[in-house]
Amino acid sequence: MLVIRPSDRTRSRAFGQLILVRVLIAQGKPDEACALAQAVLDATQALGSFLVAQQLLDLKHAVERHSTNSVVADFLSRLEEGLKDRMWLSRWLGREECVGRTGPSEGA
Repeated sequence: MLVIRPSDRTRSRAFGQLILVRVLIAQGKPDEACALAQAVLDATQALGSFLVAQQLLDLKHAVERHSTNSVVADFLSRLEEGLKDRMWLSRWLGREECVGRTGPSEGA
């Protein structure tokens, strides 16, 4: 039995749900994975967690191979917007490359 953190533990709950999202992707259930990932995106909108943002970026790469699926394509566009909204955190940390790029920054 899988027990996910209570809703008042937003960050911890997001980590657990994102693990479940990866399991669903591995099981070939991208629609279910994207529905759960959207719930994580919505629930963590006001959360200033770099780690959650990084995991969402990693998730983007994991579901892109299913982008011909309309549910996945719709989620990817919403995820892209959500990641843009979270860019302030990476800029504040001086680590823009971690969320906005796939490689190291020019100054690193």
